[in-house]
Amino acid sequence: MTRAAFLGVVLLAALGLTTSFRSSDVLAQTTGGQGGAGPQVIGARSYSPMVENLDKAMAFYGQLGLNVPPPEKGTYYPWDEEAWHYDLHGGQAPRSQMRFAYATVPGAVAPASALLVEPVEHRNIDRQSRPIRVQDPGVSTLVLLVRDLDAAVARLPPSAPRRIRRVTAYGGSGRAMTVAVPGGHLVELLQLDPLPQTTAPADAPVIGAWVRVTVEDLDRSLKLYRDQLGVPFQMTAITDDALGGLVGPAGPRLRIASATLPGTRMTLEFMEVTGIERKPLAARIQDPGAARLQLTVRNLEEAIATYKNAGPSTVVSTRGEIIVQPQYRVAVVSDLNGLFLVLTDRRVTR
Repeated sequence: MTRAAFLGVVLLAALGLTTSFRSSDVLAQTTGGQGGAGPQVIGARSYSPMVENLDKAMAFYGQLGLNVPPPEKGTYYPWDEEAWHYDLHGGQAPRSQMRFAYATVPGAVAPASALLVEPVEHRNIDRQSRPIRVQDPGVSTLVLLVRDLDAAVARLPPSAPRRIRRVTAYGGSGRAMTVAVPGGHLVELLQLDPLPQTTAPADAPVIGAWVRVTVEDLDRSLKLYRDQLGVPFQMTAITDDALGGLVGPAGPRLRIASATLPGTRMTLEFMEVTGIERKPLAARIQDPGAARLQLTVRNLEEAIATYKNAGPSTVVSTRGEIIVQPQYRVAVVSDLNGLFLVLTDRRVTR
């Protein structure tokens, strides 16, 4: 695959958004109705990492260069009070209240379109933070394409690690550094040389992004997402050396597949790491370090059955049921890697 073609597959960015979002607006996004031929996944919306503290996570995103709205309550982001949201995660986090906000990347690298980063915090429920290691199945990484890595590093807190890696996996001679959002997930800052064209303003420090999820078994994951759900993943030859020793010096073997999710051109990257000690993250929906993606599907019953048949999967919604809203239906499930999916389809009125 050529460098240009590869970047077309994996580079994801978000438009700078000025419109305020309601949770119902986000969940209702869809590009088709129930049933019908074609792939089961027909749309995507946001990447939602679970964090220990939403205020700290959003402040960190702002330091990295994402567009971050100010807290609605002056000094903090408010707790959500929509009654049905207690059912959304109720199977694992009964009666746990949530709060969340939306950060966006300030530009786009063609042909990508909007990505929302929606950190979520739970309260009134037991939560357990786990060590986050890039090789462990279930761990997610937000890859941010930056204009100037040195400038990005200078904006980080003094306690952040400073190990910069030489990266050749994406063509040229790039540089990257991996940091952790406080009480949350991993972020990779990646500067490519040369920089790709972007719609970001000339002074924007971040010009693109995509989501990487570490999986237990890439073949099984592709059988589920590519062969059964219809997401057009493509394998890419890659090594840990080409990523600058992302995983470590113990000789790990890496395999990666990338896809542009149908409907919104959100890019998802699966990475399998073998030849090194690893342990599934095994996080619950309320635990910092867990993550969810919002996907629109043609038919919820069919999609849920597909996830269940593919391997270990749990319906996280209260009582394991589909939640019915005026214009759409929603359920939350886990996949065989411990990634959570907010699945929606359009409600059909007969």
